[in-house]
Amino acid sequence: MAHNDVRLIVVEEFIPVDNVDSMLGVTQRLLQAMSGQTATAAENLKRAMVWMAKYIAPTSEFWDWPYIEGSFDNQTRLRVNFIGLGWIVGCARRFSSHDSVDPHHVERELIDELDKVMTGVTLEATARLKSTPWTDDEIKAAKEFLLANGLSIVTATGEQSIDLGQIRLVLDDGERIVVQNGISKTIGDDTRKLLLKVKEWANRDQRFEGADWCAYKRRRLTHVLKEVDPADLPPTPEDLAFSDEQSGLYPRRDRDGYDLIAEAGGTGAAFASLVFPNYPYHAGILDPRVVVRVQAAASEDTVNDLLNYVSYLWVNHYTRIWRYLEFEDQFAYATDVRRVKELDDQDLDLFRRRALRIEELRSRIELLNRIDAGDISAFKPRHEAFVFSPGGAGSTSSAERLRTALIPSTITQLTVDPLLAAPGVLKDAGDELARSFNIFTQAASLRMQRVVQLLQALFIVAAVAQVLSLIPLAEIIEAVYANTITERSWYNGISHFRTSISWLNSIDVSLTVIRAALLVGLSFVTFKVTRQRHVRELLKRWLQ
Repeated sequence: MAHNDVRLIVVEEFIPVDNVDSMLGVTQRLLQAMSGQTATAAENLKRAMVWMAKYIAPTSEFWDWPYIEGSFDNQTRLRVNFIGLGWIVGCARRFSSHDSVDPHHVERELIDELDKVMTGVTLEATARLKSTPWTDDEIKAAKEFLLANGLSIVTATGEQSIDLGQIRLVLDDGERIVVQNGISKTIGDDTRKLLLKVKEWANRDQRFEGADWCAYKRRRLTHVLKEVDPADLPPTPEDLAFSDEQSGLYPRRDRDGYDLIAEAGGTGAAFASLVFPNYPYHAGILDPRVVVRVQAAASEDTVNDLLNYVSYLWVNHYTRIWRYLEFEDQFAYATDVRRVKELDDQDLDLFRRRALRIEELRSRIELLNRIDAGDISAFKPRHEAFVFSPGGAGSTSSAERLRTALIPSTITQLTVDPLLAAPGVLKDAGDELARSFNIFTQAASLRMQRVVQLLQALFIVAAVAQVLSLIPLAEIIEAVYANTITERSWYNGISHFRTSISWLNSIDVSLTVIRAALLVGLSFVTFKVTRQRHVRELLKRWLQ
């Protein structure tokens, strides 16, 4: 099979701006992998990362970041492009019409090159696995189900998680997936199979509580650029087959669909076509493939702008997916807090973490919307440069789908982009949490005041008891007893009755009763005196 129309193959990976520390490690590995003569691009990139890690990251949207390209080896070019949301790092190879190219083989080689610099960068994903909160018993039951279905579970480390070694589901505060070894097709397939099994367990007995959503925060993309005649812009069966996901774990919609692309403000004639497969990217897929066919007469700058724009559409699409899942989770938490009658002291740390995350998420979604609107200096997407139109009847434009679609669901559909209004909603939710926190702290303060008052009363009682121990109550009571009531006949009758009860003979009842009465009376009087305003102010001045 001849592939002499292939002009460029690029495998690229995205690192969010939140992971600037990881990007600093990537630049260090690039310096080690590249020879001294070709390391200028990596050196410039590391200089930027060193300063950005400490100073520039909070203001990255205001900086003008250059497009960096340099030789990685004799065949491969390194590309680094900042798109506001983070960095796209790619390895690219160019070909002439005389070369015989196998895209699958070249893709594997470029992935190997990219893995050398991306090793050690943790891959995380926001997951949606179960509609109700996880309990310890449910996690134990899910592990038993997975073990029974042939999955190997690592011994728990004490936290609420399901650990399969390379893949770990963290279930203690939201649902997350953590992969230590980065992006690979094997990891993507294994994660998909794991989520399908967890969904099967959660849907047992017609509960319908399970889901298999997996919004990765980093993904790869393979571009294949072909140079063709104007009449050959529609994709071939080979192009459609190359863009297929090979595992068969994901359904593809509108498989024959493609876009025709024209330059805005031009004649309106298409100069390129795009095959971007329509998969449910909220369910996973780490490394899709796209095919771009361009006319031979198209300028190199126009083609590069188109490829960069397609990269942006892809990163923006799946970033919006995982930001939406985070928004959904945080907003649900804020709603639950509003329904709680009384906040538990044990949930205070979770409450604080959630409040901070809501504010951070609000700012990130706001930045995401501003980048897409072209309102930041660092990167302006070329929405106005190209016109995308469906190439087949009934098809949906790939560009429109990537910009606006989020999650195609079985029952309900998101017909309005919720992220446009999300910053305002999250601000209101954060304000509501702040009010709930103030009410909680006020209630806790009142409870503390009651405890202090109780301790104060106990302290007064103890102090009065110590004072009473210094008074010779026995002698006083004995004198009163000898001079007053011993002459009373009724008392003598009670006294004779008392002597008939053996266990009362060893207790001086009169002394005990008088002491108790004095203790209660003096404690009450002392407590009332200390509660007087002028007395409290006087004590406060003495104790300060």
